Amino acid sequence: MTNKKNFFFVLFGLLLCFSGFIKAQGATNNNEQNFYSDWRLSILANLDFGLNFATVEKDDNSTWFQQPGTIFAAASGIGLRYREQLHMNLGLGGMLDNYNFFSNNASYNVTHVYMQLRGNINYMFPFKSDRTKALVVGTDFGRALNGYTQRLSVENFHVVRAQTFGPSSNFLAPEIGFGRTWSYGQMSLVLTYHNLFRDNPNFMVTIEENSGAKFIGRSRGNYLGFKLRANFDVKGHKPPVQHYEEPADPNEAQEMLARETRQRSVYESKQTVARLLVWDDGVIDGDTLSISVNGRFVLANHGLTKRKKRVKVVLNPGDNEVVFHAHNEGEIPPNTAAMKIKTGLFARHRMVISTNMRRNESIIIRHP
Repeated sequence: MTNKKNFFFVLFGLLLCFSGFIKAQGATNNNEQNFYSDWRLSILANLDFGLNFATVEKDDNSTWFQQPGTIFAAASGIGLRYREQLHMNLGLGGMLDNYNFFSNNASYNVTHVYMQLRGNINYMFPFKSDRTKALVVGTDFGRALNGYTQRLSVENFHVVRAQTFGPSSNFLAPEIGFGRTWSYGQMSLVLTYHNLFRDNPNFMVTIEENSGAKFIGRSRGNYLGFKLRANFDVKGHKPPVQHYEEPADPNEAQEMLARETRQRSVYESKQTVARLLVWDDGVIDGDTLSISVNGRFVLANHGLTKRKKRVKVVLNPGDNEVVFHAHNEGEIPPNTAAMKIKTGLFARHRMVISTNMRRNESIIIRHP
């Protein structure tokens, strides 16, 4: 049951990453929903370095000991990050798991090599003093592709039997460290603990001495180490660009801007881009509106329907005024629209906008 739970956990993580890649690709191919300032594809390069220790069982008269072993892992793949903070990576790589044993007159070194299918999710918390630097918290997850092997070595004073065991097993590797953003991508250095979900060892070495003493070392493949990860952007960073539209009648546009405006709410956003959704969640009665940001129209003469219209708002430092203007009041006055605003990864706000031919309504988005 435990292995099944672990399998579905890893499968869920892989599907989450894959769904993110599909969303980013769809956004890239849709000019109306221009998300390039939010989602970025990258090439992943990942290196792991760490220390491992085998669990040792030996007879009292055994002369064998172990030294700390080393691991080295490398992986490459594709990465996706959302607004410089949420990161998802998928990659394929290999691991060299090295163990060292020695006695007074001999030494033995064995390396276990296997492949890994790896996923990663991490979140970067930028420092207030320098937002290009951040605290990184996340986890690796995936599947180690182990197999069954056996090797026998006969020496003058001892016999060594080294074995690796299947089946393939899932793993989880929590991480914490520091990261930095450059114009070409991001890099992070994190401390990680790699844990394989398995009850039996994936590696065992048995050393039998001429005296009859026996030394046994077992390992599940867990280790503590450091991970160096780099994501190189497929496309260079482009600053977000505001799209503007002009109402069909310039005189009407001036009249709408001159109307009395009632401020409804003030929202905070640390992101440079906010997202608006507007639609009619009541009776479709022909309401038409325009939206301006800081005195310039970003949506013009839009007829409200049940379909949600996306509007991107590029924020300037300070207060940004988003104003809703009515072109008519439809068949059922006043002009009403449902509005949802997204100011962060988990920050969403919803309200109903009510305007008429004499008065606008507005919200303020405050960007530090």
